[in-house]
Amino acid sequence: MSEKINIKEAIRAKRTGAVNVQSYAEADRKRGGRPKKDGDHKLTRVPIYLSNNELEKVEQAAARYGLTVGKFMKMAAMIESAKM
Repeated sequence: MSEKINIKEAIRAKRTGAVNVQSYAEADRKRGGRPKKDGDHKLTRVPIYLSNNELEKVEQAAARYGLTVGKFMKMAAMIESAKM
């Protein structure tokens, strides 16, 4: 299937020897997706490995605070790092 191209730009590109000719399909295409986050708001994943017993203890502690395990672990890490 061929793309529609702007004929005036194609002729001009042919005469001038330009390689980059934009088609209507490219010009009309909408950019999708989530906008990029600011530089200092980027998150980094840090995997941890827990035994079943350790995970159970952490889940219970997180439930007491009404947090997910990930948010609880982040809170606990930030509290501990502030003590240093």
